[in-house]
Amino acid sequence: MAKDEQPKTAGSGKDERAAEPDARGHPSAPVASQGWPFGISANTAQSFEAQLVGTGEDGSYSTRLPLRSATGVLIGHIVCSVGQAGAEECIHEAGVVLAEYVFNLQQAIATGREEVIVVEGVVDCMKVHDAGLKNVIALFGAAMSETQEQAIVEHFSKILLGFDGDDAGWKATQDCVQRLACQGFVKAAVLPSNAHPRQLSHREIVDTFANT
Repeated sequence: MAKDEQPKTAGSGKDERAAEPDARGHPSAPVASQGWPFGISANTAQSFEAQLVGTGEDGSYSTRLPLRSATGVLIGHIVCSVGQAGAEECIHEAGVVLAEYVFNLQQAIATGREEVIVVEGVVDCMKVHDAGLKNVIALFGAAMSETQEQAIVEHFSKILLGFDGDDAGWKATQDCVQRLACQGFVKAAVLPSNAHPRQLSHREIVDTFANT
C-alpha cells in the first residue's frame, strides 16, 4: 500500500459528496469525496477526528481514528485498513484488545436515543453516521464480546443489528439476537447479498435502517 507523505485531516468542514454507488447486488469500489472513500463527507470525517493516512492505486486505503470510552475519554488511536475486496482490518496502536471496546459509543450515547444501530466495521459506522443516523456503533468485526454486550445493554434498550450481508454477518446476527433478546428489544436489518453498509447509498441506508 502506498503511503501519503502526511496524513490528510478531515478537511475544512465543507460538505462535498461524490456520486454514490448503488450496492443493491453490485458492490463497488470506494468513491472519493474530499479524499474520503465510499462517499463519506469531510464533515463526518471531522466529527470522527479521522485522518486518511494511506491510499493505494488499487482503491485500498488506511485511516487513523481515536478510540474513546463511553464518557469520551481517549483510550488511544486505531488504524483501519480497507482493501480492494472490501474487508476491513483495525489495529490499536498500543496493542489494546479492540473486542473490549465499542467504537463511537460516546457519540451514540450523546444522541439521547433509546435505540442504537450496531454494525461490524468502523467505516460502516462512519457511512451510516454520514447518512444522518448518528446513533450508530461498531464492534470491530462480526462478533460481539461479553464486554461489548454489557456496554450496549447498559446504554440502550432498543438494538438494531446491521451486519454485513454475508455468512459471517448472518451468523453474528443470529448470535446477537439470541444473547440480546432477553435484555432489550432487538431487530435485524437485511442487507443486500455480500454488501457492507459502507457500500450502500445514503438513501439505501435510511431505507435499510430507519425504516426497519
